[in-house]
Amino acid sequence: MSSSTVLLCLTLSCRGSNHCQIRSNGSWILISPTHARIKAMCPGGVIVNLGPINNVLPFTPRHADRAAKVAMDTLTRCMAAELGPVGIRTATVAAGYIRTPNVAQLAQDGRIDATAIRRRIPMGRMGQPEDVADAVFFLASSNASYVNGSILYVDGGWTLVSDATPTNSMTNV
Repeated sequence: MSSSTVLLCLTLSCRGSNHCQIRSNGSWILISPTHARIKAMCPGGVIVNLGPINNVLPFTPRHADRAAKVAMDTLTRCMAAELGPVGIRTATVAAGYIRTPNVAQLAQDGRIDATAIRRRIPMGRMGQPEDVADAVFFLASSNASYVNGSILYVDGGWTLVSDATPTNSMTNV
């Protein structure tokens, strides 16, 4: 990124909202009031959303959660079509299992089976936070200047595996 890069990080208070509303509406609520500002400040700018991989393969019993997560893909594509003509690109980084303190705690508590998860990932390991950061950096860079409306899966190949059979390691998260 150049020295003229403007990083705009927004957060949203979700008190009083249900989980599915947050999943489906959160990014739009953050992006929509900033349209004019983004257009004025960031010609040639990029919006990089962080999204899930869980909407690619059907896992039960979290139907509503999965359906709400599909909204991020649609939002990314719609924003790309709307903002592309003014030179603003939109993309999503969809992260798989990333070795974070939260994931480590879930494994320690027995809520996920980290060994089974690693076995299912074709690369044989969980990702590192830097893997996601590098993907965001790439999408925000001029190296991705023709990438618009895309979903970049940073999942070690998880979404390539067609086994959608629910297992304890995947449904408790």
